[in-house]
Amino acid sequence: MVVLPPLHSPQCTPRLFSLMDTAAEVERQRRLMAAEEAERMAHYYTFLSNLTGYSETGYGVAINYLTEHKKRVELLLGEIKTLFSGPNQKRQPLWRIQ
Repeated sequence: MVVLPPLHSPQCTPRLFSLMDTAAEVERQRRLMAAEEAERMAHYYTFLSNLTGYSETGYGVAINYLTEHKKRVELLLGEIKTLFSGPNQKRQPLWRIQ
C-alpha cells in the first residue's frame, strides 16, 4: 500500500499518520501469511473490501434505527406517564382509557 501526502504538505496529518500506520500493519500481516493465502487474499481483495464496507453500512443503519426507536419509546412512555400522573386522573388499566 502506498500512502501519498497532499502536495506541498509541510507536516503529516493525524489521518495520514493513521493510514500509514494501518498500511504498515497490513504489510506485517501479509508477511506472516503463506504464499497461497496471500495470493488468495489479493485475488479476492475487492470482494472482501466490499463485503466489509456493506457490513459497516448495515451496522450503522441498525444503530441509527435502534437509537431512533429508543427515542420514540421514551417519548411514548413519557406521554403515558403524564396521562396516568395527572392530578385528576384515577389509576385505571391502559385498555380502559378512551
